[in-house]
Amino acid sequence: MDQGARLTVDSDHGLTCSGIARLSRRIPFTLGVVSSETSEAVNKTLHHTYRVVAKTVPSQPGRWNQTEVSIYLDEGLIKKRLGSYVRNYPSFGVETWLPFSRGGKDYALYSRDYTSTRLMELPSCADIGGEEPHSVGFCPVEYHIPEIEYFEKVPDPHKSAEFRYELRKAPSDVAFVAGCIWGDDSSWKIQCIDLSQVESGIITRDERFGYIALPSGVSLKNGVNLERNEDGKVIATLAVMQHFDLETGDIKVVDPFD
Repeated sequence: MDQGARLTVDSDHGLTCSGIARLSRRIPFTLGVVSSETSEAVNKTLHHTYRVVAKTVPSQPGRWNQTEVSIYLDEGLIKKRLGSYVRNYPSFGVETWLPFSRGGKDYALYSRDYTSTRLMELPSCADIGGEEPHSVGFCPVEYHIPEIEYFEKVPDPHKSAEFRYELRKAPSDVAFVAGCIWGDDSSWKIQCIDLSQVESGIITRDERFGYIALPSGVSLKNGVNLERNEDGKVIATLAVMQHFDLETGDIKVVDPFD
């Protein structure tokens, strides 16, 4: 069964970025037509405020539904539609579009094919690189780019010759992605995406922490924290799911493909 994913850009930008990713794979959930549903979210970068709207697009019987994802510039009186794409999965449309700023420009991580992460340039909505769809790829359901927290020693304005520590935040070149490896269990694994080369259209995903999963009901935003310590090292604190033998207290390794 072929499924398509198409990216389009509004004509007022003078660009048309379209491509069909033809996939042939087994569908891991029940097919059928459902009523359209719409969800949306507002995301701010250093430069702009964006609104993303995801609308479920019903398909014919026997084909799975898709999601139309539309991106808007949303700043006060300025509300302009920038572009849209169709995600070949009926959910997680809002959660898999995340804008961020790098080098004076805005970009977004997004997933138009449910087995891959791509990189979008804003405000053009042009696809500039990323992963290719894969029949056993990592299926993203959420992105998060936490800031790095650290404390800076500064003069105390109220006490002469004394200092105090103030909390500061710095951008991170590492994004976090939650999702599952196609065919494993239903828990969301945590992996990383290197953003250091986004200006060249390059992103690289890795599982540097090993095979770890978010606890059920916990989002990446609430489950990940970055802090730079006194030695300058950035420490990642993650909420992860663990299993234990109740009698012995030993950690139990669960085979996600079992």
